[in-house]
Amino acid sequence: MKKWLLILFLFIIGTAFSQEEILQTQHTGYLQLGTHFQGWRIENQTVPINQLSIPLMLMFPIGDQMHLILSHRSAYTWWEEDNTINGPSDTWVQLNYMLAKDRVLVNFGLGIPTGKTHLNNDQFLLSQLLSRNIFRFSMPVYGQGFCIKGGIAGAYPLNERIILGLGAQYIKKGSYNPVDYTYTYPIGNEIYSETFSPKYQAGNEISGQVGLDIMLSKDMKLMFDVMMTYYNRDMMDGQEVYGSGQKLVVEGGLFYRFQDDKYAWGHLLFRRKGKSEIRQGFTFEEEEYNSSGYQFETDFHVDMSSAENAKFALLAHGRFYGENEYGVGSANLLGGGIGMNYEITTDSIIDFQVKYLTGRTDDRRIEGMEILIFLKFKF
Repeated sequence: MKKWLLILFLFIIGTAFSQEEILQTQHTGYLQLGTHFQGWRIENQTVPINQLSIPLMLMFPIGDQMHLILSHRSAYTWWEEDNTINGPSDTWVQLNYMLAKDRVLVNFGLGIPTGKTHLNNDQFLLSQLLSRNIFRFSMPVYGQGFCIKGGIAGAYPLNERIILGLGAQYIKKGSYNPVDYTYTYPIGNEIYSETFSPKYQAGNEISGQVGLDIMLSKDMKLMFDVMMTYYNRDMMDGQEVYGSGQKLVVEGGLFYRFQDDKYAWGHLLFRRKGKSEIRQGFTFEEEEYNSSGYQFETDFHVDMSSAENAKFALLAHGRFYGENEYGVGSANLLGGGIGMNYEITTDSIIDFQVKYLTGRTDDRRIEGMEILIFLKFKF
């Protein structure tokens, strides 16, 4: 029973992975690849948590109404001595189909389990830090097993200025072995060790979304979205062990074009989860206090200047997380940086960003650095 409680505790303390949402429609093919470095230092820890990831995305049109999207990442994560995770993520293959005069998008996707699993003790504890939303690691999870998802989204114009959007999505999760946990115990004068490698299956997800796109003027647009996600209970070795609370996400965005080739974009997000269920003997009980606090995030992009084939922008970010009902989990981060978009040819673009953020989480100072370089080739 002790090993069950230990493994379950390790799963619960990790922040739940954010849901993969329906992708926006694209009408041209492209190949995008690059590299993304992120480093986060936590107060009283001499070595930062570093991750170097290599993202790849391919969008291939199949006729006028359909296109195929392939996305994959590999990453090397390191923190302190001998505490590293190196390997690929799962590979997502998604098919999008437009119908009803491009007002309805239907998608179907497969998450192919190419990612690294069977993490050892140190790697598994490191993965819990990677999955915290406050850090926004490019690759927060290496492997989650085979997944299937399907969704539909539609847009309906209410009048000349307002468009209503509705969407729904379902994700079915497969089982996988996230960790090979080794523990020791004494018997007499001898110390014995065993490895525990449970099969874990995260709960299936179903989400619904409603949004409004409001044209305030010819150069200004307001966007507003609300999404609710419901999770089935997680299972370990075929037995239900944990029920995640429902998640509410409210987003708002404002787009303003102040010159023909320059714009400002602001994005606000509010995220909150309800109380979770924890297995107690043969029954499930809702946690007495909510272990998830609210999460509020802001992102801003403002074009500043441009030169021949190049555009420069200022970036700003804020993340403000409230403590949960147990009095922990608070965080406040502010930061920003600069970005550059350079058009190498009419069909090839390079994006560059460098950012710095600093703040506090649970009364400990944290600071992070990000460097991102993307190459995009259209075809």
